This record gives sequence, structure tokens and C-alpha cells, in this order.
Amino acid sequence: MCLKLKVELKKMIRQSELKDTTLNGRTRMKGNSLLLLCVFGLSAIQGSAADLEVVGHSKTPITEDVQTVAGVGKNQAVRDAIVTAINKVLGANSSDKPEVQAKIDSIAGQVESFKLNENDSPQRIVNDYVLTVTLTLDEKKFRKLLSDEGLAANTSTTRSAAVLMLMDEFFTKPSDINAPIEELVEYKHDKGSQKAEASGSASSDVGSAAVDAAAVESAQQQSSASASNPNFQGQASNSGSYSAGARVTASESHDKKSASFKQAAQEKHDNTYFKKLVRYQPRNVGPEKQNYTLRSLAGIFQDYDIKIINNDIFKSKYFGNKPITLDKLQSGKELAKYATFARKEANSDFFSIGSSVIIDTGKSNDTGNSTCNGLTSVAIYSTNDGEEIASESVSESASGDSSDQCRGNIASKLAENLGKIVATRVQEYWKRREMYGREFVVTYSGKLNLGSRTAFMNAVKKTQGVAKAVQRSSSENEYQVVITYKGETPIDQALAGELVAVPTFANIDSQVEGTLVKLCPGSCSGNRAPASTRH
Repeated sequence: MCLKLKVELKKMIRQSELKDTTLNGRTRMKGNSLLLLCVFGLSAIQGSAADLEVVGHSKTPITEDVQTVAGVGKNQAVRDAIVTAINKVLGANSSDKPEVQAKIDSIAGQVESFKLNENDSPQRIVNDYVLTVTLTLDEKKFRKLLSDEGLAANTSTTRSAAVLMLMDEFFTKPSDINAPIEELVEYKHDKGSQKAEASGSASSDVGSAAVDAAAVESAQQQSSASASNPNFQGQASNSGSYSAGARVTASESHDKKSASFKQAAQEKHDNTYFKKLVRYQPRNVGPEKQNYTLRSLAGIFQDYDIKIINNDIFKSKYFGNKPITLDKLQSGKELAKYATFARKEANSDFFSIGSSVIIDTGKSNDTGNSTCNGLTSVAIYSTNDGEEIASESVSESASGDSSDQCRGNIASKLAENLGKIVATRVQEYWKRREMYGREFVVTYSGKLNLGSRTAFMNAVKKTQGVAKAVQRSSSENEYQVVITYKGETPIDQALAGELVAVPTFANIDSQVEGTLVKLCPGSCSGNRAPASTRH
């Protein structure tokens, strides 16, 4: 492609020189634009999978200095892409802030340290060299660079909201179908006959017993079974019902008249029912003491500057020596109590609940290495109102020289993929809160007439930093409002600044738990902020 462009450029110059000793401006412009397309049109740099993709644009007048035009266009397009990346990570219009503007050129100059892939699309539009650059960035490295430059605007907010991590890791093997712990067989046989004029004789035998493998083997000769993992249950039945009609057995042929009567009026049935149930012992039914996934996941969160609180200390403080698993914690009423405990004792605004199941799948027939599969899921909730801010599940496969090494390898892979997704969502959550504000439920506990409620709402709406206020409920003894607040002053103090100017609320007191705010006439001592009732 470049060769063809160069040939065309030389041809243009030669034709121009035949007409004039100087190359006319239009011909030179066209030739230079072709050369620019040659230089940058094939400059795609292949990289790894997408992470954070941004696009930048530039438009540069074409002059005789091709290299300068190309360089200026490239720098402008990359800078434009970096501005887009900053706004994506820090929030809309963050690049307009003076402190950010001062750092953009420095960050753009370090693009090679966090760039995964680049694709350039140049074109000539009239007399301009127009370049579109698509950059794929390593988001984790890019966020770290922003933090190093002092531009991680929501870092302090993110770190102020600690996450208490709860996770169980299970390391197990598929159930061994060659080692059943219980086999139960039920067998029923019903055989008889019936006449049209009168009931015929019938015989029946029913059996039900737990048998060993040898006894089951003989039963399987008369029926079929199906198996599934981890519990195998087989069931087979054989049922027959027929009329004698013109068919006569040898024992019946001695009396033709009798046989003839039976042919016309007798029906026989022969029913067999067989059921087999096999139970297998699971290889491992409890969580492991060593939790490799949790350790790796905590490291990923820390890379994203998310404050993590280890659950071990607080778990033992709350439950003492009583054994407790996450499954038991979630299935009972303890979870709500534990969330309150975590908020009080661990000062944790959020808690993360998850599980990691790693299955040892044995040796690979091809390599002889130990292989394993894993599935990890996690969700992060508010300890105040149960709001879910991030959740995800991932699955992976890995191998190793031993089953333990395989377990460690897959735990790292699971944590890397899961942590990257969840941590980014946590950062996105706080970015949106920085941009649009946090939602608070404000409850005034006390008697208010309509005029006082109106004055209360007006004062709330006038509070600096309140973007929106919506009445949720109103009763004789309680008035509740949901507000969106993005101010720097603590929410209760900001509200008090306007409310105390109203005589009814001059002696107002407050109590705050996360996003739940309780306001009281006189004193809130001994009271707690009411639970949020989301609809």
C-alpha cells in the first residue's frame, strides 16, 4: 500500500514539474496527505483483550512538513483520547477542572505504560489531515497513574466506606460413584386374573428391602436404571395387561369348553415395579480453613484502593467458639444482626458475601498434571439498608503439578477476574455518587401539622448540596423525606443550618447511621435511626 502511494506521489510531482519548475500548492497538499495516510494508515498495534476503550480525534492542516503534521495530529488525538478516559474514570467533565487540566499532558506522555492496544484511522478531508485514534487501556494501571498524579477524585470517598469481606472456600472432588454408602431397592409384583361374571383368583407378592450390591445386581437383570451425580437413583417398571382372547395355554387346552369360555371372558394382568436409590458420600461438606480465593480477592480490591476489613477477627468476636458457615449465616436471622454488628464494631458501611467452589477433577490424560475447575461469586451490600452496589460470578479452569498447586492457581485466576469486575463497579458506584449525590432517608420523629411539614420541606430543599427532595411518608408522629445530597458538610449539619432558622425546629437533634438520618425535637438520645423501607 505504501509503495503504491509513493509511486502516485512521485507521478504527481513529475507531472507538475513538466508544467512548472515549482510544485504547485494543490499537488503538494495531495501528495503530502497520501504520504501521511501511508505513514499512519497501517499503524495499528495489536494488544490484549479490551479493558478500557477510548477514542480520540484530531484535525491538522496539511503543510509541506509531513512528519510534523503527522506528529502533531497523533499527539492531539492521543491527548483527546486520554481526556475521554479521565472523564470515564473520574466522572463527566472532570477534565475541565484546573488541577486535572494541569496533568493531562503528563498523563498522555506516559500512555505507553498503560496502553494495551492502539488503532489509528487517518484520512484526508479537503486540506486537513484527520486522525482517529482508538486506545485500549489497562484500567488498573491507568487508575493507579491517576492516583499517583493526585487526580483520583473519589479515592478518599471510596476508602472512607470500608467493606467487610465474608467468603467461604470449598475444595472438593466429584462424588465417587464406586463407593455408595447406602442402596435401597423397592420391588413389587402384582399378578392375577378377572372374569366378566365374577372375580377371578389373584396372587400378589410385594417386597421391599435394603440389599447389598450383589442382590442389586440380580435385580438389575430384570430391569434398567439411570444414574446421576452426586445421588444416583434408578427406577424401572414392567407392566402387562392382556386378554386371553383366542390364546390358550397348554395347561388350559385339556378342557376346550372351559378354555373357550375363558377366551371370551377372562382378563389377566402381570405388573412389576422396581425402584433403586443409591446415596454417595460427598468428598468435602465444609469450607476450608485456608481461603486462597479470599486472600487474592482482597489484594485485587486493595489495588483499586478499596478499603478491606478482614472478617476473621469480628467473626470470632461475634460468634465466639460457635462454628458458623456462610450458608448458616445467610439461611437464618443472624445475617441482619451480624450486619448491624459489622456496622457498629467494624465501622463497615458495606459487607461482601461470597463463596468459592473449587473441584479437583483429577489428572489430565494428556499432560499428567492435576486439573481443577472453579466457580466464585460475590455481592457487596450496604450494612444500612441492604442496597446492592456490585455483584458478579466467574468460572475458571486451571492445572498444576499437584492438586494443592492447582487449587492455588485457580483461586488466583478466579480472584483476578472477579476482583477486577467487582472493584471497577464499586469505583463506578462512588463515581456516580460523587457526580449525582448520595440518597439519604431523613425521618423527623415528632408531631407536625401541615404548615410545619411544609416549612420542613422548604428548609430541606434550600439546604446547600441537596439536589432533590421527595416526600416518602407523612403521619401524625413521623415525617419522612428522601433526599439526594452531594455536599461536603455532613448531611445532618447541613440540614440543621436551614432548619434551625424555623422556630419549630430551633432545638432539633440528629442521629445518623450511614444513609439513614433521624431528626428529633429536643434530643434523639437513646433512639436509633429508623430502618429504610424501600418501595
